[in-house]
Amino acid sequence: MSINVADLLNALDNENNTGVSGLTSSKIKKEKNDILQKLQLSGKELKDLHIRLKSYRYVNELNDLQVGRYIRWIPLNVETAEIKLTKGAILVNTFLNNDGACLVCRNTYRRPIIVKFDKVLIFQKLSDQEEILIAAIDFLDKK
Repeated sequence: MSINVADLLNALDNENNTGVSGLTSSKIKKEKNDILQKLQLSGKELKDLHIRLKSYRYVNELNDLQVGRYIRWIPLNVETAEIKLTKGAILVNTFLNNDGACLVCRNTYRRPIIVKFDKVLIFQKLSDQEEILIAAIDFLDKK
């Protein structure tokens, strides 16, 4: 990936990119792999999830989520043993209630969806600016 200097400077100035500061692509992949390994999936299923979550990062802290960004999640259903990655939605809002942290999302049909943060594994799509920053950090890490 070639890095445009102007794009890199814009990415550095954007305060929304603080969540990926210090992250390399290998750290993101390792974090994703570690959490997916805990699901005890077959090798084929694990590889499929890695492909489908290529431009995503695992988010385990509520304050790392950014409103307006696309997220996908895997429900942690105790009742059913099925592990399924959702198609995802755009994060609109977050709030706390008696059940814990909740995420309000809108799917492609603009229907609201409420997701309980503690009951899912969340993966947030990396923005173009975040990908530029990560590529720059990877480049500097190799030197």
